[in-house]
Amino acid sequence: MGELICTIGKIVLGGNEYAIEVNKPNKAGEEDLIHIQNKRFRYECSKAEFICYATSVLRARDNFLYYKKKGER
Repeated sequence: MGELICTIGKIVLGGNEYAIEVNKPNKAGEEDLIHIQNKRFRYECSKAEFICYATSVLRARDNFLYYKKKGER
């Protein structure tokens, strides 16, 4: 595992809290790694993969709120 650069923040999913961390890559010249983790679980991806994932989650949330609001009319 790479060395911790910084913690971006924390999220709660299903009642479990996870830290989102930026880590140095395992090899020189590679992209920084993102860890979404707690004491029992760790998901690792590249910074580019994390940006795609985070963008998808935000877009899904926006769509959900839009359609929920539309249904309340």
